[in-house]
Amino acid sequence: MLHAQLRMDIYNNIYLAAGTMTEMAICKVNSNGTSAWTLTMPGSYATGFDIGTGNSVFVTGGTTAKISQTVQNVSLNLTGLPEGLWNQTTMSPDTVSICLRNQTSPYSIVGEARVKLSSNGSGILEFSNTPGGSYYIAVTHRNSIETWSKDPVSFITGTIKNYDFTSGADKAFGNNMLLKQGKYVFYGGDVERDGIVDALDISIVENAASVSLSGYVVEDLTGDNFVDVEDLSLVDNNTYFTVSSILP
Repeated sequence: MLHAQLRMDIYNNIYLAAGTMTEMAICKVNSNGTSAWTLTMPGSYATGFDIGTGNSVFVTGGTTAKISQTVQNVSLNLTGLPEGLWNQTTMSPDTVSICLRNQTSPYSIVGEARVKLSSNGSGILEFSNTPGGSYYIAVTHRNSIETWSKDPVSFITGTIKNYDFTSGADKAFGNNMLLKQGKYVFYGGDVERDGIVDALDISIVENAASVSLSGYVVEDLTGDNFVDVEDLSLVDNNTYFTVSSILP
C-alpha cells in the first residue's frame, strides 16, 4: 500500500490515508495510542483527505468518500475545594477549569471543560469529542495552585467518572494539597497564575486590600467579595511555605 497523508485532528488523534491500485484506505489511531478503526473503499489510491465539522473525514482518490464518526463524550463528577472558599462547613461556589491530559509527556490536552462548583465543591462536566482512556485530571482555578490527579484516571465513554480531591492528599499529584478542617483543599494565593505563591502575589493582594477593592476579583481569595486582611493572611502564609504547583 502507498501512503498519501498523515494528519492529526484537534484531539490529537492520528489519521493515515493510503491505498492500492483498486482501493482507498484510511485508518485512525486514538490519542492514547490505541487503534480506532480502519476502512477501505473502492477507488484506487487515496490522494488526500481532510477533517471537517463534527470530526467527519473526507477522502479523495479514485473517488470521494465521507466518513462520519460518532461523537465520543466522557463525563466527570468532580469534587474539589479551593482553600480560601472553604469555610469549614460550606464553599462559596466558583468556577474551575478542567483539562484531561494524556498520561505521557508532553501530557497533551485531550478534553477541556468548565464548571461552577456547588457549595459542597462538586460539579459534573462533560468532555465532548473525548474518547475513553486514562488521563490526568488537571484542575485550575482563578487564584489557586494548579493541581493534577495523583495518577491517570480511567474514563469510559458514556459513563460518569467520580473523582474526589477532598478525600485525601494522595488524590493529588505530589500530595500537593492542604488539610483544612477535615477536607483536603487546593492551595490558594496564586493570583498571578504562575504556579507559585510568592512576594508578587502578596504585593497584588496587598495593593487591592489598601484600596478596599471589592466584587468578584481575583485578589479576593476567600470569596466574600472584599479584599482584606483575611486574603492577605492566606497569601502570606502560603508564600512563607513556598507553595507551588507539583506536576508530572
